[in-house]
Amino acid sequence: MKMKRVVSLVLAMTLIASTWISVNAAETTIQVTIDGELVVFTDAQPFVDSNNRTLVPLRAIGEAMGLEVEWDAELKTAAFARVYDPSLEAAPYDGDEDGNPEAYLLSEIVAFEIDNSQAAFGAHWMGVEEDDTDPYAVVEYDIAMDTEAVILNARTYAPVRYLAEAFNYDVSWDQATQTVALTTMKNPAEENIFVVSMFEEAIQSWLLLGNEDTKATSFEILSGKVNGVELDKTLISEDEFVSIEEELEASEISGDVLMGFEAANNISDLASYRLSLKIKAMIDDEYEIFEWEHYGVQQK
Repeated sequence: MKMKRVVSLVLAMTLIASTWISVNAAETTIQVTIDGELVVFTDAQPFVDSNNRTLVPLRAIGEAMGLEVEWDAELKTAAFARVYDPSLEAAPYDGDEDGNPEAYLLSEIVAFEIDNSQAAFGAHWMGVEEDDTDPYAVVEYDIAMDTEAVILNARTYAPVRYLAEAFNYDVSWDQATQTVALTTMKNPAEENIFVVSMFEEAIQSWLLLGNEDTKATSFEILSGKVNGVELDKTLISEDEFVSIEEELEASEISGDVLMGFEAANNISDLASYRLSLKIKAMIDDEYEIFEWEHYGVQQK
């Protein structure tokens, strides 16, 4: 009788535990939205890994982001690609600034290898001539992560933050609703905020300029990266703005300096690079996030 009571107790505890686990799992279901639209995951669900990063089923999130998704079983690598229409509308490159672009951006690819804490980014440029079959230029770099892509229950999962940020989304987390929100960032030029760069031998300066139509206030540079690596930035004092504006005017560049920063010049020695600035600004009493992106490419 004693053994039966023990078995009954164990069974009861198991039922209670399984019920608690089911309820708890339901309560902690992770959601993902893209520009406010809920992403539907059918046969596999996002989860938070031991590194406190949200991992998502790769094909569902890739297709929701409008990306092409490829899985290489031999290399255990998932690749996400944004492929542009072969026209000059996709980031034309006019190196000599003669008004006749030499190349256009063909694709951007992010690849995750299973159990590797580095992802790989690649942007491929093609020449405008019809007989150009080899890439005009390639921008490649690694993305350091604090987690890894994994295979779980025969499903492949990728870390959503690193994927989304590589494709120009702002990523935020809502603890109350357990939701990862991906938001497409606007170009600051849409709000009459313009980015100008100035290069010296050892220092590069990045300036935000405005005009009479600029409504934005209270600026903050959230990040500035070259090939995925954060720049070590130093803000430019407002006391220098007048002299900078005079220097710009001498170069036939007009505008009011809103803010700026300096960083060590780590671009001049790069054959090709991807530069991105993530900017926070107050517009009509609300904060908005912008991203300015620039490619520097050199023919192979």
